[in-house]
Amino acid sequence: MADIATQLFYATCNPAHREFYSALMHDWQEAGQPVEIDNHGAGLAVHSVAWTTDAGAPKLFRLYAGAGVDSPCIEIDLDQWRNWFGEAVVDICVCTINAIDGLSIRRHNSRIAILNPGHMSGPMQQALREALVSWAYRANDLFGA
Repeated sequence: MADIATQLFYATCNPAHREFYSALMHDWQEAGQPVEIDNHGAGLAVHSVAWTTDAGAPKLFRLYAGAGVDSPCIEIDLDQWRNWFGEAVVDICVCTINAIDGLSIRRHNSRIAILNPGHMSGPMQQALREALVSWAYRANDLFGA
């Protein structure tokens, strides 16, 4: 059973995003990585002794339910990725995301947001889940944990 924070996060999501985020978070945890819920959304985090701070484990992706005028989205902080992994890994991440045909992406400064992932077609959702979860499997090597 999901903990209370996770249930509250799901309650803020519309049904399509609740279903998509639930599957994505499950796959992420099956890959052996933590999901951290806070007041802003859900973070797909990784175990790392070297990079863990008071804010918790490093979060590779942030899931937002969307509120008010904001769309539900998955956000990637590319500056943080550069800090952790270097430019070559950032390029791989961006190319992987861009290779999924039809994604609606918003770029702002060093952040990219994949908009309305719960409303994409089934094949697009599957491709996105596989792309994101692949980073959960790579994370230990990337962080040297």
